[in-house]
Amino acid sequence: MLKATEKDMERADGLQYRGNSWGNANILPNAKKMAKAIKNPDKILGRMEAVYIVWGKDAAYPFAEKAAELHPGSELAQCFQSAKHAMNVAPSGIEDPLARIAYNCSFTISNFR
Repeated sequence: MLKATEKDMERADGLQYRGNSWGNANILPNAKKMAKAIKNPDKILGRMEAVYIVWGKDAAYPFAEKAAELHPGSELAQCFQSAKHAMNVAPSGIEDPLARIAYNCSFTISNFR
């Protein structure tokens, strides 16, 4: 893990819970709410990585989108934006592993919208 802490992993694991209900249907709505609430640029990177590890690309998309917003001009933001128009998976030229996660999340979602 690069940025994800134990707390990030616990939060990621908890995305499937909402009140008294439990299950995969809660993951994406909870991920959207959690990502929207995070304002700290470093914290969003750890949470994005943790959610990507636990739930995969689709659940990590809101965190990648927010990370790109909180890190304008960064390799991560550029990769996230370029993936929306790409026709293949992340090119080998992406050196930052977190930027690669952002690219893969955006590529997966944008090609199915």
